[in-house]
Amino acid sequence: AVAHVGIELLLDGALSELAPDSIGAYEGALRAGSALNAEIDWPVLGQSFGFALLCRALRKRPPTLADIEPEVLAERLDRLLSGRPRLSLSAGDLARVAFWCGGAKGGVFVAAEGLLSELLRTLAPARRGSNAATA
Repeated sequence: AVAHVGIELLLDGALSELAPDSIGAYEGALRAGSALNAEIDWPVLGQSFGFALLCRALRKRPPTLADIEPEVLAERLDRLLSGRPRLSLSAGDLARVAFWCGGAKGGVFVAAEGLLSELLRTLAPARRGSNAATA
């Protein structure tokens, strides 16, 4: 669980540096999600409420920035996982998790750079087409 969520947070940090506009887009998506929640035909009763809680919780959290210290990231992971007894960290795990975060950060940043380049290259023709259609 630490690696899964930790990689997501490290990716968020890398994207905040590689694509600074991504933070504003993320915040806009959360606002739009909240605004459109009532328009979604949720297949299961209660999903609308859960989605609203998720959007609210994510809006309250600060974005993960590229220069986050490994110890701060480990503490954030500890808080995120603490609500699940099987996934929560023990007192001795925090230093190991911080060490892992510090070691994983560089590789995640390099991978994010490649993923972002590929994504932009793939989306470029579609973006050109949509600009031509609206012109």
